[in-house]
Amino acid sequence: MNDEDILGLNELIDVAGGLTEFTVEEQEAINGAGAEVLEENLSKAIRSKHYQKNRHVSKADIKHMADSVESGNLENEPVNGDKAVGFTTKDANHARIFRLLSEGTKYIEGDNLYDEVTDNSAEEVQEAKIKKLKEIMDNKEAGK
Repeated sequence: MNDEDILGLNELIDVAGGLTEFTVEEQEAINGAGAEVLEENLSKAIRSKHYQKNRHVSKADIKHMADSVESGNLENEPVNGDKAVGFTTKDANHARIFRLLSEGTKYIEGDNLYDEVTDNSAEEVQEAKIKKLKEIMDNKEAGK
């Protein structure tokens, strides 16, 4: 992936053999493959930098931030083929806590973990999306 094609769209179009119409489900599958890679890498990075093994879990049984990373569709948004990677908010507001750790505060020096993970995962995410795209194109050619 070169610097001029930061999102990898030109490479994806080349793999697809030109502009092609994809269904929402196919777009979700392609973007979902990349989101799963980013989800896994983000969870690993959080676990390696911010995980406390002896952390006291309250009666509410709140998961650790590293265990609440998930990918999927955004709530209250139309299904359009996009996938998002973020945190569950069912047990704690991990997104807010992660932002404070990553960007820093007046009292905490940020570690820029989010930027580091997304930058380091870009090629791996793109490869997963291209692999899924090829799979979809092969199925279309085979008439499946």
